[in-house]
Amino acid sequence: MPEWAVTIIVALITAIFSGGLFSIILYKIQQKDKKNDTLAQLNNSLAQINKELKLNKKDLVRLQLIVMIANFPDDEHEIMTIAENYFNVLKGNWYATSFFKSWLKDRDLETPMWFNDIQEKALK
Repeated sequence: MPEWAVTIIVALITAIFSGGLFSIILYKIQQKDKKNDTLAQLNNSLAQINKELKLNKKDLVRLQLIVMIANFPDDEHEIMTIAENYFNVLKGNWYATSFFKSWLKDRDLETPMWFNDIQEKALK
């Protein structure tokens, strides 16, 4: 077989295998990119779900606080526990603040230190 024929055959075989290999590598890269995009979308979804869960928890604890103040105003220990959780732990500070302040004043109770700290930070 002439040398030029061997060169062409080798070139064709190399082109076929290198093109095929290139296609396989490209396919694998595309699959990995799709997986990375899917993982990024899942991470974004989870972050949004976590944010919503935190808001829902804060809403639920605020509701518990208001219900306790309205329906069970004599249960000071439970109200203080819920209030500390809402204001101090969950960093809540919405309309429940006025309910809580009024409840403290109506009961002639001393304002808890943790609540004073929160109020001072809110003013800054």
